[in-house]
Amino acid sequence: MFITKSKGFTLIELVVVMLVIALLAAVVVPSARYFIREARIAKLNAFDTAVLDSARMLKAKAIAQGALLNDGTGTILAADLLQRNGSIAGSDVVFLNGYPNATWAIDEYVERISAVGINDPDGFTAPASGVTGITSGGAAIAGCIHTYTPPTVNGQLPTFVVDHTGC
Repeated sequence: MFITKSKGFTLIELVVVMLVIALLAAVVVPSARYFIREARIAKLNAFDTAVLDSARMLKAKAIAQGALLNDGTGTILAADLLQRNGSIAGSDVVFLNGYPNATWAIDEYVERISAVGINDPDGFTAPASGVTGITSGGAAIAGCIHTYTPPTVNGQLPTFVVDHTGC
């Protein structure tokens, strides 16, 4: 009589391995969601500084060209602006109370997003003047938006509101 050793795993061993994998997944998935949310919030917050710096540079250019009037209004023609890629900007920049209006903000967001050139699973949308939001898989994420508002009084800074409740 020959005694053969079995080859393979017992049912109990397979169940234990599956339990370990399930426990690891239960820990990893929530933390991954947290990091995705934090990355989206950081992306929105990064626009604050970038757009404010661009608005300040445009204001300085308008002052240097004499295009910004004392009441804070003025226009820089598109022909006087070069985009980061060296081409002429698509539209004139209209100033309101010393800073670019909300329509400019959308153009700036689009240019910054396309200039980055990162293969990013999250995209961006501009649902309204001065507002940009993050999209995922082509659909806008509600409550994950950034709003640029020109100052209401000449001499003040524009305001930025980041709503990240739904990121």
